[in-house]
Amino acid sequence: CLFSNMLGQSIVLNGHNNIITNNEFTAIYGNSFITYSGYNHIIRRNYFHDCPLPLYYGENDIVDHTGGTFYDYYVRTIIQGTLQTVNSNILIMENWMEDVEGAGISMSHSDTADPGDIHSTFIIGNVFIGVAGPTDGGQNNTHISSNTFYRCSFEGHGDSPVTVGGGSAYTNNGMTFTYNLMVGNGDHSAYPDEGYQTITTTTNITISSNYLCGMEVTRFNR
Repeated sequence: CLFSNMLGQSIVLNGHNNIITNNEFTAIYGNSFITYSGYNHIIRRNYFHDCPLPLYYGENDIVDHTGGTFYDYYVRTIIQGTLQTVNSNILIMENWMEDVEGAGISMSHSDTADPGDIHSTFIIGNVFIGVAGPTDGGQNNTHISSNTFYRCSFEGHGDSPVTVGGGSAYTNNGMTFTYNLMVGNGDHSAYPDEGYQTITTTTNITISSNYLCGMEVTRFNR
């Protein structure tokens, strides 16, 4: 399917055992392209491209979809929605995201000390090119492997293409970050903190066999 010229969310996925594959998303101006909740979902081989943020909007132009007092239209390609009793086993694989003026994949944290059945997100084999914001969030047993991040996190949208870890109420247990290619990330406007990777509030971390180049720093920030 082709999703184009939309201000609202393109797909809202709930329940369990669903597959979203081989779709194209372009000129999406809303908060997110795909919002998911539940468990055992596969989001695979979708193409997201050419999605700028809306300019020059105000209080009378766009209704606040959050129910709060601000107007958050920072586009995210794939974001975890309202946490249900079970949110687990999510495979986000082989998607291509290019020239998206917003964040990549956003995983929700648990708001409690015991995250229970909120775990196991697998982000594998995706390509991020010119994605302005980071892939962020995290849960127990998160795997980020074999992805490409090229010239992401620029123009003040964030200095790190990957910012993951636990929530404010608990420590994340289990983070695997392996075999990722990271080239030329960060807008290089402020030496030396541009282009690094952040993993916070997490135990049992595996970081191995990543290739990082073209950044102003060559480290992980933990």
